Amino acid sequence: MASLGVVLKLLRDESGLTQEELASRSGLSARSVSDIERGLRRRLYADTAHRLADALSLSGAQRDGFVAAARGRAMPRPDPPALPLPLNRLVGRVDELASLGDALSPGNRRLVTITGLGGAGKTRLALEVAHGLLSAYDGRVRLLRITPEQDPDRLVDLVGTAVGALPGGGSQAVAAAVGSRPMLVVVDAFEHVLPAAPALEAVLATAGGLHSLVTSRVRLHIPGEHELALGPLPAQEARELFVDQGAGRLADSDSGLVGEICNLVSGLPLAIELVAAVGRQLPLRNLRDELAVGTARLDPALRDAVGWSIASATPAERDALTAAASFPAGWRLDGLAALVERQDLLALLRGLSDRSLVTDADDGTSPRWRMLDVVREHVLGSQPVIPEARRSAYVQYHLELLEGVQTLVGHERDWYAQLQAEEPNIEVALRWATDDADLLLRLATAMWQYWQSRGELATGRRWLERGLALQPAADSSTRATALWGLAWIAYHQGDDPTVTAAADELRRLAEARGDGAVRRNAATMDGILAIARSRPTEALTHLEAALELARRVDRPWILAASLLNLGLGSLAAGDPDRARKLLAEALRRFDALGDQRFHARCLGYLGIAALLQQDTSRASSLFTRSLNVFDRLGEPGGTAEGLEGLAAVAAAEGHPEKAAMLAGATQRLRETFAARALPVESRILGQRIDAAAATVPPEDWATAARWFRPTKRSLAPLAPVFHESVRGGVWALVAV
Repeated sequence: MASLGVVLKLLRDESGLTQEELASRSGLSARSVSDIERGLRRRLYADTAHRLADALSLSGAQRDGFVAAARGRAMPRPDPPALPLPLNRLVGRVDELASLGDALSPGNRRLVTITGLGGAGKTRLALEVAHGLLSAYDGRVRLLRITPEQDPDRLVDLVGTAVGALPGGGSQAVAAAVGSRPMLVVVDAFEHVLPAAPALEAVLATAGGLHSLVTSRVRLHIPGEHELALGPLPAQEARELFVDQGAGRLADSDSGLVGEICNLVSGLPLAIELVAAVGRQLPLRNLRDELAVGTARLDPALRDAVGWSIASATPAERDALTAAASFPAGWRLDGLAALVERQDLLALLRGLSDRSLVTDADDGTSPRWRMLDVVREHVLGSQPVIPEARRSAYVQYHLELLEGVQTLVGHERDWYAQLQAEEPNIEVALRWATDDADLLLRLATAMWQYWQSRGELATGRRWLERGLALQPAADSSTRATALWGLAWIAYHQGDDPTVTAAADELRRLAEARGDGAVRRNAATMDGILAIARSRPTEALTHLEAALELARRVDRPWILAASLLNLGLGSLAAGDPDRARKLLAEALRRFDALGDQRFHARCLGYLGIAALLQQDTSRASSLFTRSLNVFDRLGEPGGTAEGLEGLAAVAAAEGHPEKAAMLAGATQRLRETFAARALPVESRILGQRIDAAAATVPPEDWATAARWFRPTKRSLAPLAPVFHESVRGGVWALVAV
């Protein structure tokens, strides 16, 4: 059971709020929020609990559970949602919600577009609709955000990434990934790739199970498109939103002023939110007068509202804002300082924050800021060409950041958290480095293990292949590292020809450079490919050679990984005794290095060895320990391996229903990142699972296999089956 402090922090993190933002929304002090999260306050007044619940936009059972915990009764750690949680509650739009929910029910409309001005609330409404349709689509609801920098020619790849298709396969790959069961993809901000409308039409025509909810400022004009034009909020709902977002409780005499202010921004939700923030610092009458003077003819209202805020800033503040717009995921102070060399940068940020152009987004590790997308879009639109010097500084900053993060072996959670926060910014750096093979590959090779661990295989492969294809080519050392990353990603995707080609080039580079580490990498990929091709003797020859080369190179991590790989080859050869010795040695070395990821991987392979030795109790314990680490790290590939191992244990122990549940969860998890079951697991574990499936009617197995649906980021929906199927209740998902 989780404490109040743990629950509040989890809910705050899920809502994307800092302590200061939650404090502002709830009317508490930031110190009070901090005290609750640190466990200094374990019981709250009822009014305080309800204000926090309102600020977090909680409802239903989740709200009741939180309030109960705040009043002194513990509650389970809540399950993370399948879609991003909006930062605020949806005000109004009742009729639109009903209409969209009906139009998008499976079997009804295939394409629905919400159109309207920027700031009309299209994205917010689409998220609400998507959450409401999760059950109807059996959890198969995806979100694809389009940004201004994205290429319309890549729309099919973007949709493919959202549905878990392999890269480069076009509409057919999307159709294969979607299958026959209905799936809903929300495509947000389509106006940035409007020329790609025919491509979306082709995807929908090919993938019969795919439904799409699109938000766009312009209609797509695709046959069969159903449009919902989203206008301003009605007067009463606009006033309610203003109070909800900024002003808190108002006197009755203020109601008319609020109505005038909302009218001056044409009742557009985001414009109301912006001026409501100003209303916390400026008397409402003054705010009304300022808007009346500065925006007497609002067309469009939101752009003028943003323009008014930007125009009120000083030239130095506007320059800092322009630089900050390069960071779509927000920025740290050192990141902005790399682009804006001023001693008074913090003062500039405070000035921009006062105008609600940037907001504090402190992640608890370092000061961080962000700006609303509509502000960023306005800023970028006013500066179509970003100076080359600033682009170069941006790329160099992120390269240095990545090189620093790579030193965090043993602290993978911190490593992943930093990269997850920066990933959209790094995407910009990658795009800006596409004319320089060496620079692009240095960025991509610093990211490939993160992409692999997060299941973003298509993204990693795309950037590595792009860098490897550039001319003039990167230097041989950088190219060898990129080929190594590409080989592993392609292996997890089941693309053995690409693995072979990468290994061949690695071998040529190794000979040319006389580099033992590169030679070891080539031998490793030859061995891994031999495992995939069911040639265990050949695999052992290559992997033993790789281990010998690793000993000569004398780099601790490479040696530990080579021991692990040879242990894997021994499993493939049916020699669990040798595998166990090799894997135990690899585990010891990874533990000495503090590498949590490969600690978990060793445990999983030791679980397979135990299963081959008929020791299901030990296998269950090892798979579960591995699974705990992978789930904590948020690594879907390792998590799927652990689930499959536990499914095989359940099968071996004569529990086919539990085996089906866990095997089904494994399959659905792998569908989220388009990866294959690796050969050793597929043969050893799959054999036992298939044997269990043969003992029950196919329809019973299929029903059990559909029971649980994990997400790429969390196994929370699977907690009940772990409590039942893993002996001793060792699954610690809700442990504090």
